Amino acid sequence: MTQPSNVVELPVGRSASDGARRDPPPLLQQVRDIARQGLGRLLGQFFDNLDDALFELADRSRSDADQQLYFESMRELRIARQSVERDFIDELDNRICRLPEPPRAEASGGVDGIDAPLSLLRNDDLEISVAVAGIVSKITSRFSLPLAQLTRRLDAVCPRHEINEAGNPLGPRHLCECFIVATQTIQLDIKVRIILLKLFERLVVEQMGPTFDDANRMLADAGVLRNLKDAVRTRPAPSRGGHAAPPSDRAVSGQHAQSRHGHAQGQGQGQGQGEMRSDGGHTDHGDGYAMGGWQPDLLANLGLAPSLLAPLRTRASNSGNGMVLSAQDLLNAIAAAQHDQASAPLDLNHIPPVLDLRPLLVNRAAADGAKASGLSGSDEDVVNLVGMLFDYILNDRNLAIPMKALLGRLQIPFLKVALIDRRFFTQSSNPARQLLNELSSAGIGWSNSAELKRDALYDLIESIVLRILNRFDRDLQIFVALLDELRTYRTQDERRNRVVEQRIRDAELGRAKARAARTTVATLVSRKANGLALASDVGQFIREAWSKVLLLVCIRHSADSQEWQQAVDTLDELMWCAQPLTSPPDIDERDRLLPRLTGQLAEGVTLIGADPAMVPKLRRTLELRCAEDRALLIGAEPEQRVVTETAAFAVPDDEPRPQAAERVAPELMARVAALQTGTWLEFKRPDGEPLRAKLTAVLDAGQRFIFVNRRGMKVAERDQVELALDMLHNRVLVVDERQLFERALERVIGTLRDKQAGA
Repeated sequence: MTQPSNVVELPVGRSASDGARRDPPPLLQQVRDIARQGLGRLLGQFFDNLDDALFELADRSRSDADQQLYFESMRELRIARQSVERDFIDELDNRICRLPEPPRAEASGGVDGIDAPLSLLRNDDLEISVAVAGIVSKITSRFSLPLAQLTRRLDAVCPRHEINEAGNPLGPRHLCECFIVATQTIQLDIKVRIILLKLFERLVVEQMGPTFDDANRMLADAGVLRNLKDAVRTRPAPSRGGHAAPPSDRAVSGQHAQSRHGHAQGQGQGQGQGEMRSDGGHTDHGDGYAMGGWQPDLLANLGLAPSLLAPLRTRASNSGNGMVLSAQDLLNAIAAAQHDQASAPLDLNHIPPVLDLRPLLVNRAAADGAKASGLSGSDEDVVNLVGMLFDYILNDRNLAIPMKALLGRLQIPFLKVALIDRRFFTQSSNPARQLLNELSSAGIGWSNSAELKRDALYDLIESIVLRILNRFDRDLQIFVALLDELRTYRTQDERRNRVVEQRIRDAELGRAKARAARTTVATLVSRKANGLALASDVGQFIREAWSKVLLLVCIRHSADSQEWQQAVDTLDELMWCAQPLTSPPDIDERDRLLPRLTGQLAEGVTLIGADPAMVPKLRRTLELRCAEDRALLIGAEPEQRVVTETAAFAVPDDEPRPQAAERVAPELMARVAALQTGTWLEFKRPDGEPLRAKLTAVLDAGQRFIFVNRRGMKVAERDQVELALDMLHNRVLVVDERQLFERALERVIGTLRDKQAGA
C-alpha cells in the first residue's frame, strides 16, 4: 500500500500502533485531542445510522442479489464497527504525529493509488478516486475559510516543512483516506464501498465545521496567527523556496511553469512589462499574460465591425477621460467575485441568472480599494461577449437544468480565460472551450436533479466546477488537466454503459424474435388445424405442448431450418393420425407410424420441460382412433368411439396501430424513420418532468424504438407512429448534440451580424 502524500515513515521501532510513537508538540496534541473528540462522536453517529441506510437500500432493491448484498454488508459492518472506529482514529493520530517530521523526497501520493492517474486505475479504484475527488472539492468549497486558516496555522506550528491544503490531516482528503484504510480489510462490494463513502461524507465530513472552528480557536488562543482573518481571498504568499505558488497544488504549478512561460513568450513579445495603455489599463500583467488591446482584431476575425459592441459599453468606457480599472485591479476583482461564486449555494433545480458582470466587477474592485469606476472599452467588449455566450447557454433547451446550474457558475472563470488568452474566441483547440464542450456532452443524458444523487459522473463534474472556482488563478493548464481527467473517466464510464446497453439490445432483440416466432407458429397451426375434426385431447396437446415446441425451435433455429421442418412434419403426422381413416393402406401406415410419432412427441415434450404424462394420454387417444377405424372398416361396432370437435385456433391479427396513424404527415414519419441509434431525445412525462433517453435499438423492421438512460437501462419504448405523434405534439424533442461553445458562439455572432446588417 502506498503512503499518503506528505506522510512519512516513522523511525524503526516506532510504529503507529505499538504505543511507542513519538508524541507531537503540545499544540498538535491538543489538535489531536479535539479531532479525536469530534470524530469519535461523528463516527458513532455514522454507524448508528448505517443500518437504517443499508436496510432502506435493501428494501428498495429490484433484485434478490442486491438485497442480499446489502444485508450481508450490514452484518459485516456491525461486526467490524469497533475495529473500524479504532483503526480510523489510529490512522488519523498517525498522520497528525507525523506532521513535525520533514517529508521524504520520494513521498508518493494517495492511499492504494487513489491519487494515481485515472488512466492507470482499475474500475473499482477509479470509482473510489472519483468519489473521493468529489468529496474533497465539495468540502473544500463548503469550509474553505476555516480549512485554509487551519492549514496556515498548522504550517506555522510545524516549521520543518511546509503544510499545504493537501497535507492538512484534518482536511477532507485525509479523512477519506483514513476511512478507506480503516475499512479496507472488510469484504465489501464496490457498490457498497461507494455508498459508505457517500454516507461518510454526509454524516461525518460535512459535520466537521465545529471541529475546524474548535481547532482554529485553540491555536489562535495559543498565539498561532491570532490575527489571521481571511486565508482564502488573500493572494498566495511566496513559498519558502522564494517562488510564488498558485492556488492549485504546488506539484501542478511546478509541472506547468515551463509551458506557462512559453505561453507568455508567444503572446507577450514586443510588449514591455507593465506598459501603460492609452485608456489607463495595462497590456501585460507582469507575468506574461496579455490583456486588452486585441479585441478589435478579435471582432474582425469573427467577421464583425470593431465598433459593433460600442453601443453596449457604459459611459465610463466610452469616455476617453474616464477612470477605468487597471489590469491588476480587474483581475483582483474577478478573483474576489470568483471566490464569492465558489461559496454560493448550488441549486440544481433552477436555472441560475446570467451575471451582470460589469457592475459586479466594478463594485468588487471598489470594495477592494480601487479608485476607478469603469472598465476599458476593450475589456468591456470581452465582458459583453462572455455575457452573451452564457445568456445563450443558460437558455439552451438542449441542456438539462442541473447542467445549466453547474455551467452557470463558470461565467466568471471563463471571463478570466477570455481576458488572459486572446485565442479563446477564435481557436477551437482552446482547453477551456474543449472542457466546456466535454462537460455539456457528458451531462446530455441528465433529466433532473433527483436522478443525480448516486451518479458518480455528476460528482466528478461538480468536483471539476468547484476546482475551477477554487483553484483557477491564471494558469490555463488546469483546464488541460481537468479535461484529461473528465475524458478518461468518460471513456471508462461509456465502456461500462455499452456493456449494459448491449444486454438491453440483446434482450429486446430476443423479445422481438420471440414475438415474430409466436406469430409464425400461431399462423402455421391455425392454417393447418382450423376446421379439422380432432379429439379434444389432440387439440389440447397442440395448444399446450407442440405449439411451444415449434416456438422454441423457431427461436433457436429459425423458420428456414431443418429442425423447424422436422417439427412441422411431426405436427402434420399428428393431425393426420388423429383424423378418421377409411383406407386399409392408410390405417396400416398409421399403425406403423404411431410408435415413431409418439417417440418424437415425447422428445418435444422433454425439450420444453412439459408434463411427460401428456404423451401416454395422447397415445391412448390415437390408439382408440385406430381401433375405431378398424372396427368401422370391417363393419363392426367400435367398443368406444372417439369424441371429436372442430378445431379452432386463434389467427394472429396484425399488430394494432394507433387510430390517428393516417393523420401523421409522411414527412414526420420519415423524420422518425431517419433517427439514428445513439440519438438523444427528451420526453415530457405526464407529470411535466423531462426524461432524457438515448435511442439504442430499432426493431421490427423500423417499427419499434427502444430507449435507454445514461446508465444504459431501458426507460422507454415507442412504435413509429407513437413517436411521430409525440413529436407532432412536442412531447418529444430531439436533443442537439453539437458542441455547446461552438453552438453558442455561432448564435451570438449571428445575432451581432444581424444587428450589423440592419445598422
